[in-house]
Order: sequence, then structure tokens, then C-alpha cells
Amino acid sequence: MKKLLLVEDEDMLVAVMRPLLEKKGFAVDVASTVEEGMIKADGEYEVAILDIDIKGERVFPILKKIKEDRPDTVVLMFSGYYSEEEVSEARKLGADDFIPKTFRQGSLKDFLLPKIDFLLQKKKTEGRKTSD
Repeated sequence: MKKLLLVEDEDMLVAVMRPLLEKKGFAVDVASTVEEGMIKADGEYEVAILDIDIKGERVFPILKKIKEDRPDTVVLMFSGYYSEEEVSEARKLGADDFIPKTFRQGSLKDFLLPKIDFLLQKKKTEGRKTSD
């Protein structure tokens, strides 16, 4: 089973996303603080979904740790309130994509899951190219 780290402090969003991701075949670990996210980032995850702002703290240290330890982990950043500087910083640190939190709950299945599949396949293809 593929492992996924979800760093999100909104319980309602976790309650919607977790079952959807589990149904897709992911074992989902949830962190609701930056400190908890840093601890869980030591795990080996295929995918990490990080809210940029957790209880007033930026999650960039988690992103940096994940990408330094396991660069092949697909990292999606998302937020309801973000600036271009934050998106730029996330990309510099290795985020694979950014999703505004303006999606409707019903569209998660049609938007988020295909995005994860696409990015995992892209990583796999890039890995094959570098080993050739």
C-alpha cells in the first residue's frame, strides 16, 4: 500500500480527504501541526499533501525535509490564502504542484486524485530516464 502524508489543520477537510485517499489505496498519515508534520516527515511517503499555513506557521520546513531526504516523494502544496511569493518559495524547495483550496468537495475525486496519479507517473518516468 502506498503511503501518503497529509498535513492539514482543518478537521472537516481531513474528514473529506482521508476516506477518498484511502479508497484510492493510500495509507494516510495526518499531521495537524508543523511539529507533528516534521516528525512524520521521517516516514517514507510516495505522496505528501501540505497546507502552506498550519495554525499560523508555514510548512516550508516540512517540504524541505521531505525533498532533502526523499526527492522522489511527490509533494502537493495547497492553501486557501496564498501569495505568489509563497508559491515561488514552495517551487524552489521542490514542490511538485500547487493547488488553491478553492476546489469544491465534490471535485476532489475528479481533480486531486488524477493530479496525484499524473505526478506519480511523471516521477516514475523521470526515474527511468535518469537510470538509462
